[in-house]
Amino acid sequence: MSFEQNKDFIACPFHVDLKIEKSLQIVANLPLINEVVRTMTLALSDQKLDFEYFIQLALGRVNEIKSKAKDLSEDIKQGKQEHVNLSIAANIQAPILVIPADIFDLHANVIKLDFG
Repeated sequence: MSFEQNKDFIACPFHVDLKIEKSLQIVANLPLINEVVRTMTLALSDQKLDFEYFIQLALGRVNEIKSKAKDLSEDIKQGKQEHVNLSIAANIQAPILVIPADIFDLHANVIKLDFG
């Protein structure tokens, strides 16, 4: 990843170039995922899940960001702040998901999903 002065674009003084050479490979262990789900379901079977706290926290953060964006917009309009442009070029390889038929057999069939 590089961060440099962008000489090609007068209106955009900064340029970020992000390049990831390798693909992310995800091996899905479905028996383990099923066991975690089963364990959590049993552990929380008598619990009532209430997400109201998290909803209010997220809404508060959204309102805070909106307020700061409005204040910044007003400051830019009044000339108190200078707006700076930034260009980003990203080359990211899509992940590959591998689902083995048997996680203990190296020669077992696999389903390979290349999202690229």
